[in-house]
Amino acid sequence: MPNDLEKQKLKRDRSDLSLDRLERLDALLLAFRNSMHYEMLSTVHLVQFVENPTLLVDAISQTTFEELAERTASELVLETELSPEGVEQLIAVFERFVGFMLEESYEKPESLVVNTRQAHAPEDQIVVQTLQRRPSREVPVLSSIEVAKRLQALFDQLRIHPLLPQNGNRHLSDYWEKETLRAPFLEELSLREICHFQVDTLLKKRSVTPQKAVLLIEALERAVNSFGALPTESSGASSSLLAVPIVDRNLPEKWQECLDGSWNCGELALLYTLHIERQLTPLRNDPLNRLLYALCNMKGEEILGTFLPRKDEVGPSLEVSQELLRSTIPEAFEFWKGQLRQVGVSAEQLFAPFDSSSLSQCVAKILREFILRSFGAVHPRFESEEFLSLWTCSPDAFSRVIDMIGRESDPSKQESDVDSLLPHFDRTRILQIIRRS
Repeated sequence: MPNDLEKQKLKRDRSDLSLDRLERLDALLLAFRNSMHYEMLSTVHLVQFVENPTLLVDAISQTTFEELAERTASELVLETELSPEGVEQLIAVFERFVGFMLEESYEKPESLVVNTRQAHAPEDQIVVQTLQRRPSREVPVLSSIEVAKRLQALFDQLRIHPLLPQNGNRHLSDYWEKETLRAPFLEELSLREICHFQVDTLLKKRSVTPQKAVLLIEALERAVNSFGALPTESSGASSSLLAVPIVDRNLPEKWQECLDGSWNCGELALLYTLHIERQLTPLRNDPLNRLLYALCNMKGEEILGTFLPRKDEVGPSLEVSQELLRSTIPEAFEFWKGQLRQVGVSAEQLFAPFDSSSLSQCVAKILREFILRSFGAVHPRFESEEFLSLWTCSPDAFSRVIDMIGRESDPSKQESDVDSLLPHFDRTRILQIIRRS
């Protein structure tokens, strides 16, 4: 919560911001610092989780979760000129992880002590705050064998269900009982993602307690029941629905050559991911879907060589992947090629025009990164300054534009040039770079 001095500065310099929303962001940052997510995400860059990175100044989008969580909301907006829309983007990110901890039904368990600065206290004074969840009912605990059996059965049911392709992107949070123990890690998973977990691996995670495992079973049962029962012969269902295959976890024969030891487990995981996604996803006309099908028709060595080229194969690999895009999705290829000629363009501007809802979020992200690499796209950079939320295939153009604007002596003309020539960049940061150089 802003102290008196910060409130005066905010009122004077940032009257466009709501104090209520800054207090909400402060509360979320505090809860995040004391959650299990802090350790797991501390070195991860925030930009990967932001719905619209263009609304954040680069000084924030390029920071890690650890760097961000160690600051207050007031410090963020006063030091970086973060817009009200940018504040809402940050709130949305942290709500996703720890918003449930701030509900009125939560108090602090005795084992959790949270430190923060009180609004009117000396800076060194420590305030103890409390957060504890009070479940509305007692969750039963099942034996580990029973939990594993029921989860495996539910995973198998989901994988073969004919309605999974239409519902696979729905999150477990849609089926989770809200008035009891919450499990952010589990709730953020989609149905398509959760049913491909290995049960024993999932149950070994420290965050999946016995009670949460039971709640997971209940959530999955609600999901399956919401689809309706699987059709049977007596129900008069069409044979096409009855013929939905169980997912084959074995690589197809044409990819078996990749198991000769020349590729490591992490690299082979890409093939397994594409193979399973292809089985669960019907062919549609959106570009990423068609790209998935085209990749799965290639030889395994060709896929891995295209996605993960050795150092001496990068050039030929780019040519192969660009030709694959050009021949498979020509209209999207030309759009991306034209957009990436700009000095800087966001991933959202590149991919928002094309629907990708038929794919899981994981595979859609893999394919988007593959497309960017195929064009040789990089982040715009000037000396040590890099803009991680933007992409370009003309990295030298950015330096030339900076130099050209820098030769203009009139500050107001510099500002108008930045707005017209670099519309997707953070104006304040660009002007700082120009005046520094």
